Amino acid sequence: MHHTQYGRWSSAVSAASYIALRSIVIVELLGIQKLTNAFGLSALFQGIACVLGSPLSGGSENLYLLYPLDSNKRTVKYKK
Repeated sequence: MHHTQYGRWSSAVSAASYIALRSIVIVELLGIQKLTNAFGLSALFQGIACVLGSPLSGGSENLYLLYPLDSNKRTVKYKK
């Protein structure tokens, strides 16, 4: 296996375990009566993080890193 396939596999396992355990942890912390409200709020904040996370990380990359014109190399040169 190529090393990037291990990264994809571990990322998939992490996401699957988060999805599987989220409702169990919510029930343990808040109880079964508040599961639907807490699950909805959890999904709301996860959506907000997805919408805001990509532009913020791209902006911070543009602010602190400068990539060369040759995109095949993908070597990082830091701004001074």
